[in-house]
Amino acid sequence: MKLPPLPKKSLGQCFLTERSYAHEIVAALQIRPGDTVVEVGPGRGFLTELLVETPARVIAIEIDDRLQVFLKEKFARNENFSLVHSDFMDYDLSNLTCYSPLKVVGNLPYHLSSGIVYKLLEHNRAARNDSSLPWFSLGVLMMQREVAERMVAGSGSRVYGKLSVFVQAEAETTMHVIVPASAFRPTPQVDGGVVRMEFLKLPEHYPTDYKLFERIVRFVFSQRRKMLKSTLSQLAGIHPHWQRVEFDFTRRPETLSVGEWCGLVNQVARQISPRGS
Repeated sequence: MKLPPLPKKSLGQCFLTERSYAHEIVAALQIRPGDTVVEVGPGRGFLTELLVETPARVIAIEIDDRLQVFLKEKFARNENFSLVHSDFMDYDLSNLTCYSPLKVVGNLPYHLSSGIVYKLLEHNRAARNDSSLPWFSLGVLMMQREVAERMVAGSGSRVYGKLSVFVQAEAETTMHVIVPASAFRPTPQVDGGVVRMEFLKLPEHYPTDYKLFERIVRFVFSQRRKMLKSTLSQLAGIHPHWQRVEFDFTRRPETLSVGEWCGLVNQVARQISPRGS
């Protein structure tokens, strides 16, 4: 087999090289017979080598033309492996319908990690209302440590923010393992963090109007040092409806739990569009 291609800086490629962390990531997927695992950006196939040894069907999505050729040759004899040539951000996940439910894994390009997480959440929101769409039940994703910490942060934490709220409204998240920068080649400037996400089909707390939820949370956290009453008074279409809601608007956004955020937005939604109107 040919030597693997060198990392491509333009694609943010930093390849994991420490086998112990690869084993931890695959173990966190809890793969069972009949599972289908989607791997985002398999790179040189370091995780893939372990995935194809499991009973799962493995679908790897890779954008790099050079790695496409390398991976096809490397896993040509693995009948449970298939390769999709695409940018994950552009890929239509409805193509995976016949394999639902799915698990997703990957060492994500650090500059795209938040975007990939948001894409998975958006897809699952659609799948909740359309049973013909594939459902992602579990994700084990490597990203930069800072983003991983924000995903799992609880209210009151200095890193708790809009990403924390959006992710935790739809998934139970845990920090599975911290991976030092020295475990990658080339060596990035920051450590990695592996987040395990159990996607919730029936979340305990959920907004009745997701677009309103997203608009309010994004806007308020853009001015996170201000009290809610200060930011909401600036938000067209929301002001003055929020003033008719019973809530302590002297609080700052990072103090609200995910459940409180959902409850607050649901109350505001009822004021904007009262039942029976």
